[in-house]
Amino acid sequence: MLENVDWVQYLEYLRTENILDMLSRFDPLQAAKEPMVILPVLAVVGVLFFFKFYRTLAVLVGILALWIGNIYGLPDAGEELSVSSAVKFGSVCLGVAALWIYVFLIRTD
Repeated sequence: MLENVDWVQYLEYLRTENILDMLSRFDPLQAAKEPMVILPVLAVVGVLFFFKFYRTLAVLVGILALWIGNIYGLPDAGEELSVSSAVKFGSVCLGVAALWIYVFLIRTD
């Protein structure tokens, strides 16, 4: 079974350029509509709330917000950056920074 695998072609998919290209084409909001994605995400969020891992949850939510802000707020490669897109992405960054400052520095458990 493994002797029929073309390892060179398989390893080509693991190049940095290919991985970055796949991540740039991936739409997290479209994936959130799939039940095979949303059910495990809800299970993980439920476990994090149950065990009161608020810092871990804040990091995951912040990273997801930055990723979505990057995809929908900033222009694609070669396009001009407008003021409105910079304000959108900046507001997302400010919101994530405020969340992380609250969770990590202000909140006491």
